[in-house]
Amino acid sequence: MPFNPLPEKAERYIHSAELLAAEQDYDSAASRLYYAMFYVAQALLESLGQSYSSHRAVISAYGQHFAKSG
Repeated sequence: MPFNPLPEKAERYIHSAELLAAEQDYDSAASRLYYAMFYVAQALLESLGQSYSSHRAVISAYGQHFAKSG
């Protein structure tokens, strides 16, 4: 299986969010956490052999394959 950089990218964004929250920059921390979740969603979809070019498509496919399916 090829290397997937998305989980590592998500971890970096979580770390950034922790630093921003420590500085009480909560809006920026929340944004970083949102993108961390987004990269995890992309990685999960890629594990199913699916890749999407738009942000909206990733969110929709994640909902279809993971959130709504239980």
